[in-house]
Amino acid sequence: MPAEKSKKEIFFKQLDDYVKSKEKKVRQGTIEVYNDMIGHLAACEKYRKEKITFASLDFQFYEDLVDFLTYDYKHPRRKKDIYGLKVNTIGKTIKQLRILIKDRVKRKIKRKFGRLILH
Repeated sequence: MPAEKSKKEIFFKQLDDYVKSKEKKVRQGTIEVYNDMIGHLAACEKYRKEKITFASLDFQFYEDLVDFLTYDYKHPRRKKDIYGLKVNTIGKTIKQLRILIKDRVKRKIKRKFGRLILH
């Protein structure tokens, strides 16, 4: 169990580190997009009941994430339950996730966390 917890912490710690590294280089609106992406990934992890790690990022994860965001994501802080995000929001989340993964690969972070394949 502690190994799984540390893997989860590693993934989300990398997300936080990425956002911190970008704080002085991008506008506040972009930081909000990053934080939204982190929230979407955390909600997906909770929904799937499966930890997100760098090793788990594959095509099946992508399909599950898009399906979750399209149909099952419950908007927080709403009186009436609203499910699913708009296509534009899903696109922003996926785009930022891909940029994050490419950045981590470029910085050779992947060696610590398993094999990542991006095309």
